[in-house]
Amino acid sequence: MRITFYLATLFIILLASSCHQDPIEAPADPCKDKISFKAGFTIEEEVGDTSFVTDKALAPGYISFKAQGLYDSVRWFVGGAQNTSTKPNYTLYFNTPEGPVNVSFIGYRKPDTRCFPNDKATDTVRKTLTILPRDQTAAIVGRFHGYNESNPSDTFSVTISYYDNVWGYFVKNLPKGCPGYTTGSESAPKHNGLTIIAGYSGFQIDAGSIACSIVKGFGRISKSDSLIINYSYYPQLSSNPYTYANNSRAERFIGIRKP
Repeated sequence: MRITFYLATLFIILLASSCHQDPIEAPADPCKDKISFKAGFTIEEEVGDTSFVTDKALAPGYISFKAQGLYDSVRWFVGGAQNTSTKPNYTLYFNTPEGPVNVSFIGYRKPDTRCFPNDKATDTVRKTLTILPRDQTAAIVGRFHGYNESNPSDTFSVTISYYDNVWGYFVKNLPKGCPGYTTGSESAPKHNGLTIIAGYSGFQIDAGSIACSIVKGFGRISKSDSLIINYSYYPQLSSNPYTYANNSRAERFIGIRKP
């Protein structure tokens, strides 16, 4: 009897095991990470080796128009039908300050009606780009008081100014204590600063001065009243011109616009 009881118990256990099934997973949602079709693009001012997203730029200079997202085809209209392109990204050179320039971007894509029954095949985005003269109208011009992130308690001011020639933008007191180039007469020297390649809201610096150091980096205006400069510099080792350290020091300057 005991053997029969054990066999019956084993049979019940095996039967229960055979009836057990893994839970059925719900099928993956094919629309989970998809979004309805919406076109977009950026306008970027080319400044040296980089570019800055902007709605204002300086002439003469290059402006890039870049599609955001994936499209079957695109079409651009910049300043009228005479400036058109079907490339996702392209660049134009503006030789003169033209003021407001209307930019229209049309994106085409097969609608995804499975996930979005009202999805569209075409979307148009319009923006206005203002081309300004290359002078003191640039947003980067001014005095900015702040600090290097490596030493926030040591505050100082960086000044960006314009002088009367086509590429006449300079940054002074970067790094701290660096006056930049010295021009003018011996009796009345004038410190212009270090030359920069300027855009409306950003700039590139790759310059050196026998008075202080070699400086490389990029700066940009953030939220209209603050300046951020990521830069590195090779300090001057002595009073001898062109004697610099072999290794650069990296810094990040953060400043607020001041009168």
